[in-house]
Amino acid sequence: MSRLALYFLGPPLVCLDGASVEINRRKVLSLLTYLAVTAQRHSRDELAELLYGRQDRERARANLRQSISLLRRSIGKDRLITDRFWINLTSDKDMWIDVFEYRRLLKSGLTADTEGDLSTAVNYLDKAVGLYRGEFLSGFYLKDSIAFEDWQLAMQESLRREQIFALKRLVEIHEAWNQYEQAIDYGRRWLDLDPLEEAIHRRLMLLYSLAGHHKEALRQYERCRAVLEREFGEKPQAETEQLREQIDSRKPLSPAGMRLEQKRAGPTHSRTKPLSEAPLFLFVQIASSLREPGRQQEDQFREAITEERGQILTAAGQTLCAVFPRVDAAIRAALSVQIRAKAMDTGARIVLLASEYAQQNIPSSTLVERAEMLLEVVHTGQILLNETSANLTNMVKLPENTTLCDIGAHRLKDLGPAQPMHMLVHPDLPQGSFQPATLDTYPNNLQIQPTPFIGRKNELAALQETLQLEDVRLLTLTGAGGVGKTRLALQTAAALYRRFEHGVFFMDLTILRDPKHVIGFITATVGVPEFRTDKRSQVGMLMDFLGSNRVLLLLDNFEHLLPAAPQVSELLANCSGLKILVSSREPLHLRSEKVFRVPPMQLPSKEQRLEVVKRCEAIQLFADRAAAILSTFKLNDKNISTVSEICKRLDGLPLAIELAATRIRVLT
Repeated sequence: MSRLALYFLGPPLVCLDGASVEINRRKVLSLLTYLAVTAQRHSRDELAELLYGRQDRERARANLRQSISLLRRSIGKDRLITDRFWINLTSDKDMWIDVFEYRRLLKSGLTADTEGDLSTAVNYLDKAVGLYRGEFLSGFYLKDSIAFEDWQLAMQESLRREQIFALKRLVEIHEAWNQYEQAIDYGRRWLDLDPLEEAIHRRLMLLYSLAGHHKEALRQYERCRAVLEREFGEKPQAETEQLREQIDSRKPLSPAGMRLEQKRAGPTHSRTKPLSEAPLFLFVQIASSLREPGRQQEDQFREAITEERGQILTAAGQTLCAVFPRVDAAIRAALSVQIRAKAMDTGARIVLLASEYAQQNIPSSTLVERAEMLLEVVHTGQILLNETSANLTNMVKLPENTTLCDIGAHRLKDLGPAQPMHMLVHPDLPQGSFQPATLDTYPNNLQIQPTPFIGRKNELAALQETLQLEDVRLLTLTGAGGVGKTRLALQTAAALYRRFEHGVFFMDLTILRDPKHVIGFITATVGVPEFRTDKRSQVGMLMDFLGSNRVLLLLDNFEHLLPAAPQVSELLANCSGLKILVSSREPLHLRSEKVFRVPPMQLPSKEQRLEVVKRCEAIQLFADRAAAILSTFKLNDKNISTVSEICKRLDGLPLAIELAATRIRVLT
């Protein structure tokens, strides 16, 4: 098969065996891009809606068939796999995609950086940033397709942030190596991606001065001052002014970059700390005891931790949290805890996490939530390490007869990207399966969500409790558009994946127009084998397939297909293990239905203290999404009242808050 190379970082380019392939039809090129970058199987209805959303369903599907045919002619008929319902692009060694190669190089660079091997890190990161010819699909747009445009913009922003991170890291490393010209080159490229960020202008001023280019450093200040005045009507910060005065007076300056330590010799005599140096947090979840009282268990575990100079931070319920300055001490403590637990005929689950995002000796809420999710999937007697912790073990000597087993990357119930995991292997630990009971262990089609889930703890807990009740078979989430029904339903379904061992399946019904197609869409999604029979209808085949299996169906955006509600009722009546979670602006009005009205997000009140306002979920959502767009955005005393007012004017609607936050780069 001929080699297919796809370039999407910059203007799109398709090459077969090194020769450029002209794809003049934008819809065809969009179809290829979406199939290649998502690397997933997609339904025909979904793709028709994505590319031809403003057309009626039959015309859209006909145009999609034509686009598929044209795409086959352009890249080869064997590269597309299609059937009546689904389409996907083959994945083989003869296909190369620059986005995938870019992210592979970036990950390799960050892994080497974490291990302290800076020479290797620079090599990978430099190759990665070199692949970034421009923003994703630069200069390309698809007329009359809002859904594709939204996806394209999301990809552009995600890849832009990754490029900024890589360039920033290259600036830091070359600055620490006193290689100022190289640092300036990467700094200029960093500034091109984020020209309104004052901190980058300031970094370039410093680098120019350290390189002896004092006039260029002052010119950089003038460029910074002009852009701030033009875009925001503001003056440079005091820190920038102070740096300008130092440069102007030719006072000696010190490099601002993080001091780095190499695992192997580098091109400089400067030796500094690795990026990954961070506190190690040990989370111990205590299982029920067979012989010893719970207090004695905890005392034994505390003793094992303090013997290795661990600092116990909290003991919430059945979980202990302790912090260690070194990974080898944390591992010795974890082994000691498990050996003592075994001697007491009890058990413990242990997770060892390191994160450069946690404050010194203070686990962030994100880290605690991550630990809780991991503790749920670890088997009793095991010790699990995240990737950062595992990488740190390369720098220390592990206890005798102790090794690490890489068990691959696994998805958790937060629906974030798969997390690399490692299991500690020791003769005193269980020798059975190392595979954790994660989301990947159970049948599902729940996709990775592009943003973290913020707030909604009360609603999420209530929905999980309700859906687990034996007499609740159909639960419908209702509420206004943009109130967050879909995301809340997804997180509820993901949180309960272990309760439905035969599958959790999500279906976005917005792509359907006719209620008659609902059962067919469910049939295709859950994987009912395709066969014809005169004795059994489609709904009958679906009921036979589901039977008494424990399955959860998530039917999203049902409001325009309400005539199909009786078919939903028929499924529930004949499939004893089936439960259905629906999101709809209107209830289905079925006798078995339990309705949950989704409220807007929690809003702050004027009487609340600043710290309480910051914890308000609407404010947290705005801050998280704004920081994703503008890395320097932080809630503070100056902007908190404005952010509160924005959230209030938007009535606490998550979609409206997210859209407002995306404007942070162009509006004050």
